[in-house]
Amino acid sequence: MTLLMAFFVVMYSISQVSEEKYRILTETFNEAFNLSGYSDAQPIRDSSSGNDANDVPEFFTRITEQLDKSFESLIEDEFITVTGDERWLQIELQSAILFGSGGAVLSRPAEAIIGELSAAMLAYNNVIRVEGFTDNVPIKNRLFSSNWELSTARATAVVRLMESQGVEPSRLAAVGYGEHQPVAKNDTEAGRARNRRIVLMVSTREQLRPNASQIDNIATEASPVDINS
Repeated sequence: MTLLMAFFVVMYSISQVSEEKYRILTETFNEAFNLSGYSDAQPIRDSSSGNDANDVPEFFTRITEQLDKSFESLIEDEFITVTGDERWLQIELQSAILFGSGGAVLSRPAEAIIGELSAAMLAYNNVIRVEGFTDNVPIKNRLFSSNWELSTARATAVVRLMESQGVEPSRLAAVGYGEHQPVAKNDTEAGRARNRRIVLMVSTREQLRPNASQIDNIATEASPVDINS
């Protein structure tokens, strides 16, 4: 059975489930397939300054102000970029300030940067999805057989450091995209440098996925479906 068919089977099976449980399951599929996306993200600015805040949550604006103060020079040099919309705060960090070439060990300056970011997040309970990206230059060494492994290892390194800094692990997730989500062309060194990045996606949600009890409730209240009929 294909994944798409499975999706529709599940949707049919919960036709008698409450609207709230339907919403939970639908949001889970949205997260799994990244249907929420973040292509419309825009630079966040303080609405009190007269600029359009793009309807972003107030706490996103507060975090952005804190990051602007902590990383002013890195933001000016575009090593760190902060954008967002009503769903996500997107904090993009260039890998050049975090990792050595072909490696996934955070540098000492990177530890300080991630430490500052973690401190900014401690006051909130929102989900943080850490995403790793690479350029399209193939890698094959004793540690990583492809850019999939490298991007995932880098995202995981950031997650582990954030956890050690006190961020609740249930708020965190690590995702690796390899070279498959470029933001620039890979035919120049500047473009490849832009594609080597870590992105922290801070959600308006305070739950990464339904917990076990929510999933059990959905399963027990759903009408049985015979997929062979």
